[in-house]
Amino acid sequence: MRRQNPKHEQLIQHFKPVEMPDLVDAVVEQIRDLVDAGLLKPGDRLPSEKLLEEKLEIPRWSINKALRRLETYGIVKTVPQSGTYVANLGVEMLRGLLSNVIRIDNRNFDDLADVRSVLEAYAAELVIENATDREIQELQALHEDIYGKMKSGPGPHAVDPIFHLKLAELSGNSALKSVITLLISEMMQFRESFEANVDKGVYHERLLNAEEEHARILEAIRQRNVAGAREKTLSHFQATKSFRKR
Repeated sequence: MRRQNPKHEQLIQHFKPVEMPDLVDAVVEQIRDLVDAGLLKPGDRLPSEKLLEEKLEIPRWSINKALRRLETYGIVKTVPQSGTYVANLGVEMLRGLLSNVIRIDNRNFDDLADVRSVLEAYAAELVIENATDREIQELQALHEDIYGKMKSGPGPHAVDPIFHLKLAELSGNSALKSVITLLISEMMQFRESFEANVDKGVYHERLLNAEEEHARILEAIRQRNVAGAREKTLSHFQATKSFRKR
C-alpha cells in the first residue's frame, strides 16, 4: 500500500468541496488561493487527482481538465510516475498567471471567435509556408471525411473542429497550436448550449456551409495563396458569428 505524503495530508485539508457552477474554474481558483496564502509554493507537488476528487467532491474529469489547463499555461508540470508540480516561477508570476487562467465572467463567443479568427488566419499562412504537399493532401483527405459525415444527416457534430485542430498542427508552431486548442475547447461549451436551442435542420445546414468554407480555405492553401487563405479564414469566422446572431 502506498504511504501517504504527510505534507499532502496537511495540504488537502485546505481544499473545500466545490459549490461554484463551473467546476474547472473552481479548482483553478482554489489552487490560486493556496498560492496566495503561501500554502502552495513553486516546486511543490500537488495532491493526487484521486485525493482531490475525494476532497472536492467533484468528478475527476473536471480536476484533470483544470490541471491540463494549468499545464497549457505553464503553471504546473506533470512528471510521469511522479505527479503534478507547481512550476518554479516567482509567486507574483504564479498569481498573475492563475488570475488570467480563471474565466472572465463577461467573456463571450464573439470575443473568442475574434481571437481565434486572427490566430487561425496566421496558422493558415504558416501551413502554406511550412507544410509539405503530402501534409496538405492529408488535410484534404480529413476535410473530405468530415464533409462526408456531415452530409449523412443531422447528428453529433464534434468532428467539425478536427479540421481546425489539424490546421493548427500543420502550422508547425507548437505554441500557436496549444492556444488554438484551448480556444476551441472554450468555444465548444458555447456551442453545446447553442446547439440545444436551435432547430437541428437549420444548424445542420450551417455546418454544411461551414464545411464548404473549409474547402475554400483549403483550396487557397493548396494554391499557396497566403492572402486568399487569410481572407477565407476570416470570412469563415465572420459567417459563424453572423449565423449565431441571426
